[in-house]
Amino acid sequence: MAREPRRDRGPREERDSEFVDKLVHINRVAKVVKGGRRFGFAALVVVGDQKGRVGFGHGKAREVPEAIRKATDAAKRNLTRVPLREGRTLHHDVFGRHGAGKVYLRAAPPGTGIIAGGPMRAVFETLGVQDVVAKSLGSSKRARMMWGTTRNLVRNMVTGVATGYSKALEINGVGYRAAVQGKELILQLGYSHEIKYPIPEGIAIATPKPTEIVVTGTDKQKVGQVAAEICAYRGPEPYKGKGVKYAGEKIFRKEGKKK
Repeated sequence: MAREPRRDRGPREERDSEFVDKLVHINRVAKVVKGGRRFGFAALVVVGDQKGRVGFGHGKAREVPEAIRKATDAAKRNLTRVPLREGRTLHHDVFGRHGAGKVYLRAAPPGTGIIAGGPMRAVFETLGVQDVVAKSLGSSKRARMMWGTTRNLVRNMVTGVATGYSKALEINGVGYRAAVQGKELILQLGYSHEIKYPIPEGIAIATPKPTEIVVTGTDKQKVGQVAAEICAYRGPEPYKGKGVKYAGEKIFRKEGKKK
């Protein structure tokens, strides 16, 4: 009796085809038993869609193909979405650790490429990152490096949503002041006209005092960018210190002209 043809598994195959998997490491383990040794294999696999989702898994089996299959299935069950700036790099620099391993990740300008080694490169390639600088210190175990990299990316998203990021600015100068009107920040910085700065989406700006500005948001990179743009309207000059500066920033003053 002839076997019936297998049913179409189109949706599942399409879902699997969107992922890219990379085999990071295979470890052979020997167990000494009565009569000899039993060999097993442990595989470490990274899976991602190169569009902001990544996950990794660990699988053990008596044969290499079975260990890789288990690790791949485990990675697909543990996918994490990571927001990327311009679809190519991280939003800001991060640091994390797992056990004795420490991982530093830094955002990079276009054209830098992926400057990372070992498991970290596999994570970035499957995630879809194009420009990043990474360094691993301490433990050289591949699993710890991958845990540290993934933990860094997730922790920053949680911190941004739970507590948020903020930058405080100070305004120095006679007649210099700031106020929020609707969706605009109005700045008077000694020019013949007032400056109207549109507040970007996802950013909140408050002025507790006319000479204080507080920028808050969930995106650390965006908060820093907005604060830098406000400071750029009139940076502090070195003689009297007039202008917009970060709270706590030290300005090296110059001596004025002597009479």
